[in-house]
Amino acid sequence: MKHLKDVIWFLVTCFGITYGLHTVLYLIGGLASWVALPILLATMFIPLISAAVVIKWKLRMRLENFGLEEGKSKYYLYALVYPFLVIGIGILFVALFRTADIVLNLEEFKRNLLLVPLHRLQPTLPINVGELPAEVVDLIFYLTLFMLPIAPFINAIPAFGEEYGWRGYLLQRLSQRYGLTFSLVATGIIWELWHAP
Repeated sequence: MKHLKDVIWFLVTCFGITYGLHTVLYLIGGLASWVALPILLATMFIPLISAAVVIKWKLRMRLENFGLEEGKSKYYLYALVYPFLVIGIGILFVALFRTADIVLNLEEFKRNLLLVPLHRLQPTLPINVGELPAEVVDLIFYLTLFMLPIAPFINAIPAFGEEYGWRGYLLQRLSQRYGLTFSLVATGIIWELWHAP
């Protein structure tokens, strides 16, 4: 029961703050609001903050006790290789089952790469990709290539805010009482409900 009490404190804090922030965001215009991105980024740190509050003030323990120890070097290697492996398997799947066209023409590939972000901007910025100057397409394309290896390290900062709460704290506390399989499923369901708004 002791483990369950601090888990409940964590969940009430985490969901309360998150759903409160998302309610405010909804009331001021939702994702169309200029503060949507800062609020969503701040939201990613709520599991970390909630876990820290429970660990420090309820459990009187150190944050280092929950998932901050140094891992085996092979796992760092796996983390670097895994994204490229998944992309490679995705391309292989597309090639084998012809679920999409594989574009080998570099100019066409560059323009196709811009379709998704421009489609998202379409309501406020009606631009046809075919009308963009080649220099603009090239600039965006090479900036995208430049950002691809850097983005995961930038994204790791807010992602840590979530992962520390869910896997460092919640999964560890649940698995101490209920075993790993149940705890993984429960953590996944809780994580999904937290993301629901």
